[in-house]
Formats: sequence, structure tokens, C-alpha cells
Amino acid sequence: MTESTIPTWLENKYIMLWNSFKNKKFRKHDAERILGSNEAESVTGVAVVLSELRKAGWLKVETDPEDARKSIYQMRSKENIIKNIFNVTTLSRADIEGILKKAADLIRTRVDYKFILVLLFYKRISDKWELEYAVAYDKAIADGFDENEAEEEARNA
Repeated sequence: MTESTIPTWLENKYIMLWNSFKNKKFRKHDAERILGSNEAESVTGVAVVLSELRKAGWLKVETDPEDARKSIYQMRSKENIIKNIFNVTTLSRADIEGILKKAADLIRTRVDYKFILVLLFYKRISDKWELEYAVAYDKAIADGFDENEAEEEARNA
């Protein structure tokens, strides 16, 4: 099964390669030309990028028919990667619960809980204000105010 996430630096390299090659096959020296345009990128860095993309399942590798010591690479589209990750046509309740639990784990590890509490508090106050506004608006309309006056009255209430 394909891994769902890769580090940001590696995904950036994937995007550079995808924009250059799409579904076309290429060799290591072609990747060096694309990725090596950056002065900090070395030939070994390109080999690491290709290796990591292969391990993650984002890159197909086959032996070069002209030279068995070399490889030919082909990028996999993000659509194919996602299809392999979820490898099902319909999601069951258990699948959805699993996805939601993974999302909750990400939130727990990457977001401070105080931030979430503040958002929940803000949401509750916002909902409460909307409810009270609606009640005050309806009361003002019932008292004979026109719509503009009722809105003003509800905001002030």
C-alpha cells in the first residue's frame, strides 16, 4: 500500500518532476537536469529524492533495456496515489471512523488544545448571538416594525 504522506521538501521535488515529466518516462540524468538547477542540489541529492519517492510509491522504476545497471523512472499522478491509498470504491462507516480518528490524532499532535477551546467558545457565542438576534427580530416584526427597523432593534437588543 502507498504511504499517504511524504515530507514537504520531498513533495516539492515531486511537484517539480511532475511539472516537467507528467506521465512520461525519464532517466536519472533528466531528473538531475530538473532538480539540479538549484546550486545546493547535488547528484546524490537527486538519488535520494528518487529513492524516497520510489519507497513512498509515488514513482515507478523499471530497468533500462539499453543498460541493466540503470533505471527508467515514471511519475505516478496524485489521482493514482490517492486511489491506491483508499483502495476502495465506497467507504464503510468503519472506514470513515478510521479516517476521522487519524484526523483527530493529527489535530492533537499539531495544534495546541487551547486554540481549539477558543474556537469552540467563539462558535458557541456566535450561535447564541444568532439565536437571540432571530428572537429579537421576530419580536420586533410582531410589534409592527418594518424590516430595517426590526434589524436595528434586534442588533441593539
